[in-house]
Amino acid sequence: PVVVDNQLIDNDVGIDFQSATGSTILSNSVLGRSYWGIALWDGTAGSNVGDNSIAVDQDGITLDGLAIAPAVNTGNIVHDNSITGGTGGILIVNAQGNEVVGNDRDGGTRALSIGFGGWPNLVYWNNFAGWSHWGVWSDVGPVELSQAGQGNWWGHVCPELLFMQGVDSNRIDVADSYAYRMRDAWEFDFPPGCLPPVPDTDGDTIPDDW
Repeated sequence: PVVVDNQLIDNDVGIDFQSATGSTILSNSVLGRSYWGIALWDGTAGSNVGDNSIAVDQDGITLDGLAIAPAVNTGNIVHDNSITGGTGGILIVNAQGNEVVGNDRDGGTRALSIGFGGWPNLVYWNNFAGWSHWGVWSDVGPVELSQAGQGNWWGHVCPELLFMQGVDSNRIDVADSYAYRMRDAWEFDFPPGCLPPVPDTDGDTIPDDW
């Protein structure tokens, strides 16, 4: 299945696939009073979900293998999407071996939610900022939200802690040990953490060479 370049407004579900394989969901706009912006349910595998713009009331992108006919979602890549507002950004339940990379999640109640059976997956190089309650809420642990020494940005800037276990997450065993200092830091070859320091001579919290 292919869903490309559509605008969907005020639907209960913007785009959903159940038990589908090899779907392409690219460059869509999903807006308004939706419970789910984009939902992949029950054994959906090998999907490419990218470059979508989502601003809905509830969850932005959902990988849920426990919806109707439980089966693990696997091999899906969720990348370069923009998700604003709503209660949840990206929700992962009964889904393993998926990749979540390069997404922007701004505002809302939670940035990332991990339900039962929702780990392990690859989650790195995402911007999670402006959430009101939790950066990540997880029903399982331990969880390490990085891949090969590459984590995410959680809205914090140096010299403060870039990810606080039990504060940015609801559990102390849910961590990002390689969190970044600024939005899209990896695109500028900045390493995770606050060392070495990057000059900010004008005090605007943005490195001078950004």
